[in-house]
This record gives sequence, C-alpha cells and structure tokens, in this order.
Amino acid sequence: MALHNLSAQQNYNAQLFWEDSKNIISKPFHWDSDDLLTFGSLVAVTAGSVFLDKDIKEWANNNDQYKNSFAFEFGRFYGQGYTAAILSGGAYLSGLIFKDNKLKKIGFELFETLVFAGALTTAIKYSFGRERPTIANDPFVFEPFSFKGFDFRSFSSGHAAVAFSISSVLAANVENNYLKALIFVPAVITSVSRVYQNYHWTSDVVAGSAIGYFIGSYVSSLHSPRKNISVLFTPGKIFLSVKF
Repeated sequence: MALHNLSAQQNYNAQLFWEDSKNIISKPFHWDSDDLLTFGSLVAVTAGSVFLDKDIKEWANNNDQYKNSFAFEFGRFYGQGYTAAILSGGAYLSGLIFKDNKLKKIGFELFETLVFAGALTTAIKYSFGRERPTIANDPFVFEPFSFKGFDFRSFSSGHAAVAFSISSVLAANVENNYLKALIFVPAVITSVSRVYQNYHWTSDVVAGSAIGYFIGSYVSSLHSPRKNISVLFTPGKIFLSVKF
C-alpha cells in the first residue's frame, strides 16, 4: 500500500482522516500470509485465555486489597476515552500554536486511533454480548446482539484498547527503545486494572490490548516515511515483521 506523500503528511485534516479511514477499512481485504498468521495467532491466544478467566477472577477477588490504589485508579483513568481526547486535542492545539508539525501529527494520530479502536471495540461488544465478571461467575455466558446494556458489553475491553492505542502512537513517535518500553507501562497497568477491579475477564483485555496496539501502530505507519512498522515486542517469529 502506498504511503501518503510528503505534502499530504503536512496536512493533518479531514481529508487525510477520510483517506486513512478508507485504508483501515479496506486493509483486511488485502492481508498477506503474514497478516493472516498474526491475526490467527491473536485469535488463538485470546480464545486460549478464556480458559484462565475464571481462575484469574477468583484470585483477583480474593486478593483485592489494592483494587482502589493509586496505580490501578491511574490505569482506569489512562484507558478512558476522554483521556485520549484530551491528549489528542492538547497535542494538536500545541502543534498549531507552536507551529510544530510533529505535535500536530501525534494529536491527529491519537484522534484517529480513538475513533477507529473505539468503533471496532463497540461493534465487538454488541456483537458478542458477553456478561461482565461483576454479574457472572461463568466466563462462557454470551448473549449476542442482546443490547442489554453495560453489564453485557464485557468483550472486548475498551479501556485496554484505548490505553494501548495511546501508548502505541506515542511510542511510534519516539526513537529511544527504552522510552518506547516505558510508554507502554501505563497501558499494561490499565489492562491489569480492568481484571483486578473486576470489570473485565482476562480474555477481554487480551483482545482489547491487541486491538489498540495494532490499530495505533498501523495509524502511525500511515504517516511514516518507513514502509513497514517496527514492532517493539517480539515474543515469536511472526511478530518480527508486521506489514499492515
């Protein structure tokens, strides 16, 4: 897929948002074998983690003395949609004021990932209709397309998706690998907090984290002079090169 040319990169506006929207919607229809293998592996990992959901929930509920601690409350805040909106607006406005195109780029990418990751997780939530651990002891209770409200929108985790999309965009815009790793710490805390505070099953945050990470990385790659994104975490060979 051709990258946007340099002149397009200088204008982070509605036209570019429209072009990026078309790219992200059409991309799954053009996945190559590496993309399919990565997607299949993520589905398998998420499905496998379902069998750990109940045990992890019981452990968290029996050791919940830190559920309202500053760290986990910070994690909950970091994964809020308004956090991404504030960061996006602040970065973009600062870029306009100080004539810094890098800040405008970051603000624009944060906005895009919030929209794209939010739309995808919302669609998944209503499609699966999974009961949250706050009302269910069985992680296999699903009522697809039931539209019953908050308690039936557990899968996947929107907070995890937002948190990892924020961190992925920020990490893509720095060069130092140690700083990249540090930027992901709040996202990890967010994901852990959603399980520890009993809002989500573990498999919910596995899926949400993956959605946020890959959408954030892909959006940043659209505005990068490099053709392929560089993935920070490489637990297996299939993650050494991810070409979205």
